[in-house]
Amino acid sequence: MNIICKLHDQILIIYIQGDVNLYNIEQFRTNLLEAIAGNEDKKIIFNLSEMQYIDSSGIGVLIQMYTKINNKNTIRFCHVNQDLLAVFRVTRLDNFFIIDQDETASIAALSAS
Repeated sequence: MNIICKLHDQILIIYIQGDVNLYNIEQFRTNLLEAIAGNEDKKIIFNLSEMQYIDSSGIGVLIQMYTKINNKNTIRFCHVNQDLLAVFRVTRLDNFFIIDQDETASIAALSAS
């Protein structure tokens, strides 16, 4: 699991690469906190194009990060594959998270807001 960050205007794009599970959850949490630190004033996109699997511990961290930063920022998710979308639907997170088809759509939505 790896996290890469890119800045597009005032939008922080966080690319999550690899699977997130109980075995790497602390690294995932730490990496996300480091990525967000110093970017509290930015809108955020989580690009999941390179994530194939996330377990309940990973979902918990996403909810924790979303709750932590959504008070200050607008957050969107993009490139959520069918398997991840199924997990989001079962947990009803598809009603909680804003999910776009792709990064371009997320950028356009955040740029307009």
